[in-house]
Amino acid sequence: MPPVHALRSWRWRRPELALLLLGVVLRLAALINLDPTWGYDSDGHYQYAQWFTSHWAPPPITQFFQAFHPPLYYAIGGLILRAGGQFPALRAFSLCLGCARLALLWLGLELYLPGRRMARLVAMALAAVLPVALFMDVTIGGEGLQNFLSVIVLILGPWALRARGRQRWRLAAWLGLVLGLCLLTKISGTALFVALGLAVLAEQLVSQTSAGERLGRAAPFALSLGVALAVSGPLLVRNIRLTGKPFPTSFDTVQADQQASVKDKPVLDRRSLGYVFLGSTEIYSRPFWPNAIAPNPRFFPVLVAGTFGDYLNYGYAPRRAERPGDIISNFSPARREALIPWRLSVVGGTVIALTLCCGWLASLRALWRRREVERLPLLLAPPLAIAGLLYFTIAHPFDSEGVIKATYVQFGCAPLYGLFGLAVESLWNRGRGGRVLASVALAALALVAIYTFVCRTLPR
Repeated sequence: MPPVHALRSWRWRRPELALLLLGVVLRLAALINLDPTWGYDSDGHYQYAQWFTSHWAPPPITQFFQAFHPPLYYAIGGLILRAGGQFPALRAFSLCLGCARLALLWLGLELYLPGRRMARLVAMALAAVLPVALFMDVTIGGEGLQNFLSVIVLILGPWALRARGRQRWRLAAWLGLVLGLCLLTKISGTALFVALGLAVLAEQLVSQTSAGERLGRAAPFALSLGVALAVSGPLLVRNIRLTGKPFPTSFDTVQADQQASVKDKPVLDRRSLGYVFLGSTEIYSRPFWPNAIAPNPRFFPVLVAGTFGDYLNYGYAPRRAERPGDIISNFSPARREALIPWRLSVVGGTVIALTLCCGWLASLRALWRRREVERLPLLLAPPLAIAGLLYFTIAHPFDSEGVIKATYVQFGCAPLYGLFGLAVESLWNRGRGGRVLASVALAALALVAIYTFVCRTLPR
């Protein structure tokens, strides 16, 4: 039998368990009213996985649209299909990864926010109901595996930076292995390398020890890089040989003709300043494609609408046949019953995003004052992920291809759940004025939750 203190510990964590269960139940509910073939480029992802039912090597990089992606997710999908699975089985794999990611997130919150229970509970609540994360967890594609692996990296990174001696080397080796698997899943994993590299550099700069000791502390992360390259190196070499780039995109392969139209223009000239710095009000009344894209594209409004809603209208609110008077978005009717909660969720998401910006700045200031570099990867991963997507959408200004997808940045955004929880808890503890602001943030979270509950209970 488990010891009594362990039972008491689990009883004490019943709210956390309830929120974890809520996230799992919401994802299971999607099996009822969300078709397994819905989701971004689902047919292409399935085609890639089918390749591995009759081959053991990746396809030629121009074989089909999705072939530029690294092969790990699709190789696993091919094994599932070889065992007799179909579309629903691949979705079940995504669902298992999503639920495991929620459990790992809880572990990370326990490790890095000890004694901050309110923050942990708010963070778990946001993770359970966030539309983009839930939709990603019940559709097929490499994002689910990438996000699962990335949470492991974000747990191991600060732990390795804090460790000493042999433990540091062991953790660095495991870190390199998981980073290598990330690169075999999605090219976006490079942002995690940068976050960890900057943290190692910051440790060198703030340390008061001798140069030899500082180099000794950095050496294990050279092992991380070596292991990661050993795992992913053959794929990178193949990509360079075929395309001249270690991380090609579709615009370097099957869509190269589109890139030809802008390749002679400097990258920073391909978008206006308004694309980066201006907002959009229409996104709150019509939070779906093509608003805030045509005629004047805006990056951050679309990113917020895609995070807290279903900007591309791919079926988060279950699809149905078109009726007279329907609003058509991306060739499908926007579900009327979900429209008001949808709008309110994007409003709430804007409040959450502003809260996160303030919380991120406050946390960065606190880490700087304490010279605490161990947690720096947790702060750097989200902005680096967003900056990577911003650069990609500026370099490839083809909005009809849906280049601004909130799913693309989720791999680096796990720390934002904890930051939102910390911001709410800190405001709550600041007296009456702070509690008012914390209540506004919690009300915004409630709007997002209502939208998710509505979408998961609508009939197909």
